Amino acid sequence: MNTASAQNSHPQPGKCTSADPQKDPLQGHKIHKGSEQLQSGHDNPSQGASRREVLVFRHLAFEDLGTWEETFSQLGFRVAYVDMGADPLDENRVMNAALLIVLGGPIGVHDKELYPFLADEESAIKRRMSQESPIIGICLGAQLMALAAGGAVNPAGSGLGGSPGAMEIGFSPLNVTEDGAQSPMKTLAGVDVLHWHGDCFSTPPGAVNLANTPGYPNQAFAIGTWALGLQFHPEFDSSSVEKWLIRHTSDLRAHGVDIVSLRSDAANKGPALRSASTVMMTKWLRRAGLVE
Repeated sequence: MNTASAQNSHPQPGKCTSADPQKDPLQGHKIHKGSEQLQSGHDNPSQGASRREVLVFRHLAFEDLGTWEETFSQLGFRVAYVDMGADPLDENRVMNAALLIVLGGPIGVHDKELYPFLADEESAIKRRMSQESPIIGICLGAQLMALAAGGAVNPAGSGLGGSPGAMEIGFSPLNVTEDGAQSPMKTLAGVDVLHWHGDCFSTPPGAVNLANTPGYPNQAFAIGTWALGLQFHPEFDSSSVEKWLIRHTSDLRAHGVDIVSLRSDAANKGPALRSASTVMMTKWLRRAGLVE
């Protein structure tokens, strides 16, 4: 399936995904295999964070670590989710976690007046990055990282890729740059990855561009061996595709995406993405000094 870039009369270019957070309530008290969900009043801030903890900022209940959760569990990490806008941010835990991962979401980095928690989230990311502590951002998460590092984030068609009102949705091969070929990103060269975004980021100062797709020149960036920003979704678990298709139906219909084809692509291309993404992530963790 080709990625969609259709326009509509009411575009929502400032969004990574379009599921309505009011219609997708956070699933409180849910325990994930090999992970925990932080809840206000249920976590002791004085305990800090284990050096083997992967702390995850999550914006939608169904957009979790996907296939990566099993990878981290097998490598001996404990995954803990913070549901942004619902759970308080524990600065000690943010700073002391072995790795911070910031996931995607339906809002934009410039929506701070509508969603005030974004300001605190960006500040936490900036503090983490100032210490050069390992961090990964996916989709909205990568955009927040780019902004925190001095880069730009704009809707498609504003000079950073895409056309006005467009969204890049669907599976398409990833082109790896020269720098990307010298990094763990090499594993994803030519692999069909899932794209689902409207906003685009620039490669921030001090970072290197690792990958692109036609019309979208900035799909991944790295800062040293400790920061990785990914516009696409390497963590996507094809077994959860129906959740994405239901909750993102507004995006799919508005941009003329063939839902049947996307479902088929997820089934056919998901296994290869899972395999390559697992290898890429393991290599990145090794390069970051988090695994041997």
